[in-house]
Amino acid sequence: MKALEQGARGAIEASRDRHTEERAEQGHRHTEALVSENRRFFQVIAEDLVARIQLVAEGVTAVDQKLDRFRAEVRQEFSVVDRRLLRLEAHASRTEDRP
Repeated sequence: MKALEQGARGAIEASRDRHTEERAEQGHRHTEALVSENRRFFQVIAEDLVARIQLVAEGVTAVDQKLDRFRAEVRQEFSVVDRRLLRLEAHASRTEDRP
């Protein structure tokens, strides 16, 4: 009788161990699938962020070029205004020197 009980216990324990191993393996496969899915998701997010950063960088470059052109235009205009002021000062100086 004891041998029968021990045999039954052994069979139950073996069945429980197999079931536990199967559940552990299922959990492992599920975890691997989630990790893989999350990796793909974050790769897509990272690619999108890189594309957006590239767009921002291109925009900054365009604005920088526009600013350089604006500076050159302003410099040129100030040069014209400076020459006009010099002529006005010279004219004013000549008219003051007249008796």
